[in-house]
Amino acid sequence: MKLYKYSLDKSSRKYLCPKCGKKKLVRYVNYITGELEGSEFGRCDREVSCGYSLYPKLENVEFSKIERSLTIRRGNSNHIKTQKQVFIPWETLHSTFLGYNECSFFTFLSKKGIPDELLEKVIEMYYLGTIQTGYLSGALSIPFINEEDNIAFVQVKMFNESNNTIKTNALHTLLNRNSGNDWVNEYEKNEQKVTCFFGSHLLKRYPNSPVVLVEAPKTAIYGACYYGVPKSENDFLWLAVYNKSSLTEDKFKILEGRKILLIPDLSIDSVTFNEWKDKALLFARKLNSTNIIVFDFLERCAPADLRNSGGDFADYLAQFSWQDFNAKFIRDKSDKGDPKRKHFAKVSIVEKPNSELIQLFEPYKGYSMKEIIDILEDNFIYLKLNDSEVIESLIDKSVIKRDYDRDNYYRFDSAPF
Repeated sequence: MKLYKYSLDKSSRKYLCPKCGKKKLVRYVNYITGELEGSEFGRCDREVSCGYSLYPKLENVEFSKIERSLTIRRGNSNHIKTQKQVFIPWETLHSTFLGYNECSFFTFLSKKGIPDELLEKVIEMYYLGTIQTGYLSGALSIPFINEEDNIAFVQVKMFNESNNTIKTNALHTLLNRNSGNDWVNEYEKNEQKVTCFFGSHLLKRYPNSPVVLVEAPKTAIYGACYYGVPKSENDFLWLAVYNKSSLTEDKFKILEGRKILLIPDLSIDSVTFNEWKDKALLFARKLNSTNIIVFDFLERCAPADLRNSGGDFADYLAQFSWQDFNAKFIRDKSDKGDPKRKHFAKVSIVEKPNSELIQLFEPYKGYSMKEIIDILEDNFIYLKLNDSEVIESLIDKSVIKRDYDRDNYYRFDSAPF
């Protein structure tokens, strides 16, 4: 009898990828022997920009050895207890709250014109820090803190002057080399480490804010800097999932009852967009009062080179200085006092396809002007016109029509009873 069984290594170890040369390869492990397979067998974490994946060559395994191994496993199973998740101590994270002026990530954002007060607020909200010593000195530390304020994971990233990632690691891996960090040995036994979204701890602080969910923490940080931190329940709260494959149903459940704007990263042939769209819509349908919109602005407007390199919404925002972005996309002073006038990016009703706009309205139902404006805003559509001009634009685009007898508006392909 032949049996073949390999799985990706669940530890935090990473190896050089044969394709891209980055230390991003997760190796395959022989399930029976527990040994790593050859250095060429594995999957690169850079799923979009590299995509290397090679499953081990199938080899015969003697059934007698498998049977003997399984017998040993069964014999030990009664003594195995479920590993309780170990979290990173807060005092360990506190040690990273220094050296912000030496961190190139924050230097880049300052040069983009992000006000110091706002940048400090973002740092405080997400508990961002820096690494002070070693070969990653000056790198950004990015904690994943769950809804119970437990630190599940701390990612460490080094950026160049353009704020592109050049090195990645994890805080527990760096500290494992130092004495006095006994918790690391127990922490490394966790079957999963990134068990929550980046920013999950903020959900209880902003219980009614619509959530923008992106892939990388860097994008979430950029979003909070360019759009501002929540000041009312209509302002966006930015969360990140960690990487492409980390959008899971188990994590998504925490967003029940929320309005969610999902922004997938770019990829060749829109693979990431389609995968995330299918996943998220499925997850949301299983939750009560959970509304999700998959934002396709990047898919429609991004240049080919950005798509091929796996670009993201942070790349889009980085084109602008903070001052230029806010001058261009925040409405004029007459609307600033209205908290409902907080809109997302440069997506106007003119740029949305008629087929998408018309689906926002129910057939045969009459709407007032205010109800129409509210529907558009609830669906994150940027209104760069005043209310009357919005209505006229929708009429011109054959989305709605007016019934003068009832002083109401109806979907263009329907009529009042």
